[in-house]
Amino acid sequence: MNQKLTFNFAVLRFMPYPETEEFVNVGIILACPQTGTISYKMESRRRDRVTNFFPEMDASLFTEGRRILLQEMKRLAHGLSHDAQFSQIHFLFKEKEFIQFFREIVKPRESLFRFSGIGTIILGDEQQALEQLFNFYVERQFAKPEEYHETVMKRRLASIFKAKEILSNYHEKAFGNEQYRVNIPFVHEENNLAVKAIKPLDLDKNNTTLIIEYGDKWRMRVERLKALNDFPREMLFVVRQADSGKRLSAALEIRSELSKLGAITVAEREEDRVLEFAQNI
Repeated sequence: MNQKLTFNFAVLRFMPYPETEEFVNVGIILACPQTGTISYKMESRRRDRVTNFFPEMDASLFTEGRRILLQEMKRLAHGLSHDAQFSQIHFLFKEKEFIQFFREIVKPRESLFRFSGIGTIILGDEQQALEQLFNFYVERQFAKPEEYHETVMKRRLASIFKAKEILSNYHEKAFGNEQYRVNIPFVHEENNLAVKAIKPLDLDKNNTTLIIEYGDKWRMRVERLKALNDFPREMLFVVRQADSGKRLSAALEIRSELSKLGAITVAEREEDRVLEFAQNI
């Protein structure tokens, strides 16, 4: 039987405004007294999780702070570790001293990055524990049905439209017929005709296959609605996408295909273009 290990952990939080106590979970630090190792994992792929939560903040505040924190962890590994790696530190402490050292690392500080209280998890594998905690607290995989992010985007768009006093010009509408229906959250009608429609579209999936498959689903929906002759005069997709790499390329490919069908696509961060489209009625 595989040995079960006890892990202590804390969640790394980014808190740029301590006055409001608002924060975004951005990492996990994990300690195993039985093996004398400390592992950590930080959000390094997507900064939009932070900038979307704090839209008024200069993004460099997070990226520079993250870079400095990672440097500190690497220095800690090389200075105190017997077998230092980028994301794992192996200490030659007695168990009691080890636990106290971990508590010292995660104790409350006046900083952009702060740790939560210490929790405990029992599993048989250190990497499994780190990934499981990261997926739960940072990626929030427990709360990610297919259109979870689109629900968040929809609420944000509604908030922006309300602030600009144009939300009342839009309502949710189902397109299609009795056999096939597609809901669009923001539709402007004139004389019972859909003039404009706005749809959040999440193309920031974990891999390119998921991005293309989900994009193809919406491309097919557009084609079918056009065949049914029930499609808005102007259609805007507000797209959530990766910042770079193959996942961005896959998202841009889907956007190109939607554009060929007559739809307009803009990146989620391009709020000015979204507002220009929404206000021009």
